[in-house]
Amino acid sequence: KVLMIDSKAWKPATYWTIFGHTYRGSQRFEPADAAPTAFLNEQLARMCPSNARIMRPVIAVWSSNGKRQANVMWLRHKGATVANSNTFMTVIKRRVGMRPADPNIVAALSTWVAQPDHARQ
Repeated sequence: KVLMIDSKAWKPATYWTIFGHTYRGSQRFEPADAAPTAFLNEQLARMCPSNARIMRPVIAVWSSNGKRQANVMWLRHKGATVANSNTFMTVIKRRVGMRPADPNIVAALSTWVAQPDHARQ
């Protein structure tokens, strides 16, 4: 299993989505709608061995100031599951468990990660 985690540091607030548009409090928050998870998952599928199972990505939202966490209970993303610091490890354990990574998959992804950004696309 391969799980992509897109990590974000956002202001502590309540994030929510309605009709495909995300808000932080009462203000529109477009960055939450623009996460490129589908594109990155396609790249992962190309790079991994054929026995790799690409899981639905996780967007991990962390507080930008550490005083209060971001509330993402009502935040929805079309291509990913959203988790904050309270739910992150539960989501990861449910998706991939806690077993060591397959060395063949790690080797394939290490080559891809080591490339410059422009070479990955």
